[in-house]
Amino acid sequence: MVKKFRRRYLVFKLITKSPLSKYDILNILKKELVQIKGQYSPSLQYIRVISYNRNRGLGILRCDHMLVEDLRLAFKNIQRSRYVVQAEIVGVSGTLKALKRKFLKFEKIK
Repeated sequence: MVKKFRRRYLVFKLITKSPLSKYDILNILKKELVQIKGQYSPSLQYIRVISYNRNRGLGILRCDHMLVEDLRLAFKNIQRSRYVVQAEIVGVSGTLKALKRKFLKFEKIK
């Protein structure tokens, strides 16, 4: 059996004007990705915000390996929205364990 997609995990950092929930972030990202791609793609259903710490603005996102470059562009475009002041992707990894080891050595995210 062939896998449909390979998972990638992204650490992102957001500085927002008002507190956002995981679902707000997901909706903003999906709207931005639809604008980038021009249509709704079935691969958008695999995007999940695994964890997000509102106080520090750090979060972990899971997506398809084909969406990583589009998500980088989406995070750059999000800065123009009315909710987000600054957004960046800190790093990308194939597993959660490696992601935490590389990019979240001193951070605690629940």
